[in-house]
Amino acid sequence: MPRLKTDNPPSSSSPDIGTLHKSYVIPVLLSAIEIMDALRESSYGYTHEELCRQVALPKSTVFRLLQTLTHRGYAIRTAEKRYYYAGIQRRKLRFGVICGEIGDQTAQDFR
Repeated sequence: MPRLKTDNPPSSSSPDIGTLHKSYVIPVLLSAIEIMDALRESSYGYTHEELCRQVALPKSTVFRLLQTLTHRGYAIRTAEKRYYYAGIQRRKLRFGVICGEIGDQTAQDFR
């Protein structure tokens, strides 16, 4: 997965995602988003080890982030096979973004 460029100084206009100053970026949040993106893109889910390889993060970091994402509903873990999938909260997050982009009236039509 591509990483954000963080070497550029902040500009006077609103920051572009590719040019954020490194002091504005929260590394653990980026790691959590990378995990969520990987889970979202997978049809079959990932084991803990597979996900570590996919996002190139240490096992302990992925474990803690998965525990947090699972606790909050952003990831789902199957007990029998130990696979992780994108959770229902991710869909709610996506719906909220869509609603913000298309306006309140259209958002009410989706309810």
